[in-house]
Amino acid sequence: MTLPIQSYRIWKTQRSGSTLLYKALRDTGVAGIPGEHLYLSFEEEKDLPGLSPFDQYRHKLWAKGTTPNGVLGVNHDLNGREYLKFYKKLSSLRGDPSPGTDHEDLWKEIFPNCKHIFLTRRNKLRQAISWWRAIKDQVWHLGPGDSHQNPEEFYVEHYDLAALKHLLSEILLKEAATQEYFDRHGIEPLNLVYEEMVADFPKALKQVLEYLELYEEGMILPVPYYHPTADVHTEIWLKRLHEDLQADDAQFWLWD
Repeated sequence: MTLPIQSYRIWKTQRSGSTLLYKALRDTGVAGIPGEHLYLSFEEEKDLPGLSPFDQYRHKLWAKGTTPNGVLGVNHDLNGREYLKFYKKLSSLRGDPSPGTDHEDLWKEIFPNCKHIFLTRRNKLRQAISWWRAIKDQVWHLGPGDSHQNPEEFYVEHYDLAALKHLLSEILLKEAATQEYFDRHGIEPLNLVYEEMVADFPKALKQVLEYLELYEEGMILPVPYYHPTADVHTEIWLKRLHEDLQADDAQFWLWD
């Protein structure tokens, strides 16, 4: 196992392009093996003899996310309740049953020389629609050559204003909590906007690699592996959601 000498965390909300980004970062071969490694099950961390439970967790996470050049990457969101539960358990494994408020003290032991990437999506309504549709049809990503089309009745049956409003609130709350975390710990992340990333993916990927100090002139950058799942029905749902929110007198921001 390669021990990490530098690391990064991709902070995201659902349907903000994190899988698109971390697949490309993986494919560079030099930017770690980012994935949703953070919330490893502690029940599985028992098969590295001679290591404390905390060190077992660290070593397994490092093995999952580190490339041979010593770069570690992970991808996660800030689910408040689950995050706090996980943090308290991990802090307890480290030997601190009463964890303090400076979470970065613990994370620095896991993520050396850590940088942070904050993925956001400008159009929150489209994001909520994408999330809800993926929940219902279980089509989260479309790779090369993949296509998917739901029957017309799917869109009649599964349009749900209450569910979409809930997901919209979830996105806004997670982003606010993430920003508050950055502010509290003095973290200045690289902010990456989904719409700008998909409009010029090579530029965005180069920006990330330069931020991580991993870009080299002449480097061949991976092309996007996934393509958008949005289609004409996204536009229909978006128009309907605008109308329903206005009719409901909901005080949401309506991004174009």
